[in-house]
Amino acid sequence: MRTPTTDGRRVALPDHLQEHLSEWVDHQLLNPGEAARIGDYERALAKPRRISAVAEIVGYLGALLILVGGGSLYVQERDAMSHVVRVAVPAFGALAALVGGIFLIRTSEFSFRRLGAVLWMISVGLVAGAIAVALVDTPVIVPQYTAFVVGAASLVYAVILYRLCKHEATQAAMFAAAVTTLAGVIAWVNPQGDNAQIWFAVPLVALGLAWVIAGATSVVVPRTIALVLGSFLALYMPQLIAGTNIVWMAFVLGLAVAGGLLAASTWLRSTPVLVLSAIGLFMYLVGVITQYLSDTVGAPLALLLSGVALLAVALGASRLQRFTRRNGPEEPEG
Repeated sequence: MRTPTTDGRRVALPDHLQEHLSEWVDHQLLNPGEAARIGDYERALAKPRRISAVAEIVGYLGALLILVGGGSLYVQERDAMSHVVRVAVPAFGALAALVGGIFLIRTSEFSFRRLGAVLWMISVGLVAGAIAVALVDTPVIVPQYTAFVVGAASLVYAVILYRLCKHEATQAAMFAAAVTTLAGVIAWVNPQGDNAQIWFAVPLVALGLAWVIAGATSVVVPRTIALVLGSFLALYMPQLIAGTNIVWMAFVLGLAVAGGLLAASTWLRSTPVLVLSAIGLFMYLVGVITQYLSDTVGAPLALLLSGVALLAVALGASRLQRFTRRNGPEEPEG
């Protein structure tokens, strides 16, 4: 019988070798420690079986076609369905994606495990869709707690799947659910006023920075995708304040986040954070120049200052990149 393996990149011993080792141990020709060392040696020499890139691409295309085709059919026939059927269709799709992912993730082939993680990510999205349809399909007025319930339920589900398979896809599903949950809490509180967007921007920036810290400390793995997701959210959210009468706060918050992440990229040794923060710093600098200097010193001077800012960011990024070339090893998948 084959020995079970937990690592997707590890291969099982051939049946005949495993049987021979067991037989030799039974006849006291080898002790169990020697048999184990022989097995480890043979596994190290063996190459894991890999499926072709074409087969993997076909698998992703098949999943995409099923999702798009099923979604289009659902939208076209939605008016003819009852409320129960409208909820049951995405719920059944979530269950099918969950079961398909289980069979793929349990294999020793890394490419199949990756496809299984993507199916689990789709399953989280379909669960969120089923709950959203259940809440907003029949009422005339959409409840204010809808986004929170959808986010919280999908977050619990995503955390469970992430704990079972710590992959980029399952982490992305957990991150999206966390963002939805936090935004749903704020929407439920329903902040009023002309500057209500600030109540969304600041907490979401904090969530993004917290995700970066979680990735840097390996609380959330894989590390790279955690740094990218958290940095992107923290850098983008100040844009929500740009349409208010306190637009200056959008630039202050954006420049602070971009500058902080640019400086932290040296400690993080992360080129993606370096690139994202450099782009964000440049964009916010251009925004400040366009907002406050274009009418006073003229558009040409504003463009000149933008070019100087871009060169400064490029110079700083090139210097910091020297410290990011010796990255530590990436955390293995769960």
